[in-house]
Amino acid sequence: MDLYSRFGVDEYWIASPKGKTVQVFVLKEGIYIEYGTFSKDDFVESAFFNDLKINLTEIFI
Repeated sequence: MDLYSRFGVDEYWIASPKGKTVQVFVLKEGIYIEYGTFSKDDFVESAFFNDLKINLTEIFI
């Protein structure tokens, strides 16, 4: 997380295959804020790319 913020990565996702979740974090004023946690029955959405939505039922079987 520190390395990503140092280089200005605006958004990053953490996928947990075991928990079948995806956490999305966005960089605000040098600090990552959790944008959302999405579970296997959700569509995960990007905070920056409005058209990017992924159906997690297709990822987590």
